[in-house]
Amino acid sequence: MDEYWNPMVPELSVSNFTTSLRFYCEILGFKIINQRDNPDFAYLELEKVQIMLEQIHDEAWVTDSLVAPFGRGVNFQIELSDISSIYER
Repeated sequence: MDEYWNPMVPELSVSNFTTSLRFYCEILGFKIINQRDNPDFAYLELEKVQIMLEQIHDEAWVTDSLVAPFGRGVNFQIELSDISSIYER
């Protein structure tokens, strides 16, 4: 696939980077297109769907306190050409 950069990509602050990365890559099938350490960060892609994950850390730019459960009030709808492969995992 040709390189593609979505004009708007959500960045999710996660409490366990390893578990989150495993879920998005092994269960949902995303591929890592950029990754760095300290803090842990990954830019992921599946077809033309892109998402960023970053481990919560003290120097992060946040607009309010992060209180579990994270992601309240946010809904992501992902459209894929074939969902059956995800169900097979």
